[in-house]
Amino acid sequence: MLKLNTIPLQVINIEPGGIHLVVDVYLDKKKLKFVLDTGASQSLIDKGLGYESMAIDNEKTEAIGFNSEKTEIILAAFKQVKIGKITFPSFKAAVADMTNLKDVYKEYAGFEINGLLGCDFIVEYFNSINIRQRKIFVNISKLNTKALNTTNTK
Repeated sequence: MLKLNTIPLQVINIEPGGIHLVVDVYLDKKKLKFVLDTGASQSLIDKGLGYESMAIDNEKTEAIGFNSEKTEIILAAFKQVKIGKITFPSFKAAVADMTNLKDVYKEYAGFEINGLLGCDFIVEYFNSINIRQRKIFVNISKLNTKALNTTNTK
């Protein structure tokens, strides 16, 4: 049976005519602001937060990001992430310098962002996004199954 729960969604006017979707994310009990970015193939966390220590391996690689610039990244893994009031059983993200993007948000939105939720996470966990209702719908039964599978594999 499909059981849906919701995450509050913030709709932010970043510039004249530009709208971005933002959610509150909790990593290690720190409240962070992440942008939903369907154009990003992978989720991203600002390296200024110090999460490089969560690296899966210490191999650095390059990714093409904002303005088609190459940037150095390292992949990090977390046991869980909380978005709104929903805890997700695992979270992987690239850790990179987001200074330029953070500066844009400070200037136009008046607050700092700490990361991006990319398509890797959005496709895996979100059922739908309703911008008018300002809600993200999540299939909770899928989360419970995933958490059980993660627990059983250890």
